Amino acid sequence: MLNYHDIYVNAEYINGADLGGLGGCPYAPGASGNVATDDLNHFLNELGISTNIDQLKLFEATQFIQKKLNKPISSHVFKVMEKA
Repeated sequence: MLNYHDIYVNAEYINGADLGGLGGCPYAPGASGNVATDDLNHFLNELGISTNIDQLKLFEATQFIQKKLNKPISSHVFKVMEKA
């Protein structure tokens, strides 16, 4: 979380998250991907930190990429929104 704190404090663009939690490292087989962008966005908004990112659009983008890649999505927010 320190990296995201530094990014927020320094007003830098948040780029350490992956859509739906997809990603990972080719040098660490079996390792999970980065934090899901949708989960991070929800978390920051719950803390009262406005990201100006539309959660519904993130959901739609994650749906799109899930269908294209046919890979499981690790985002908790996505799973909840998918059931709604």
